[in-house]
Amino acid sequence: QGAVDIGQGSNTVITQICADALGLPLDRFQLKSADTAITPDAGKTSASRQTFVTGKAAEKAGRALREQILRFANVSDRATLALDGVSIFIREGDAARRIDLSELKADAA
Repeated sequence: QGAVDIGQGSNTVITQICADALGLPLDRFQLKSADTAITPDAGKTSASRQTFVTGKAAEKAGRALREQILRFANVSDRATLALDGVSIFIREGDAARRIDLSELKADAA
């Protein structure tokens, strides 16, 4: 996220929002924050602005990624996700799928 956290907790809450939307534990995330080489300018960091603006973007990104993973694994939205190294595990009932992320081609930028 491209905002500087000046004490209002945006680094924490943005990561929490994305983790919840994706369905993975918070400790599986490593936030890249306010680095102009890799993040766009997110505007002012004031009051709860970043929670609403950047938080909504993080939620939409997390949900979109989850949807793609579930579709790829051919499971419903009730499935659970877990990460182990470079593999993602998708479980739904007795069915389990494993995707080795290192074997997937990167999307074109």
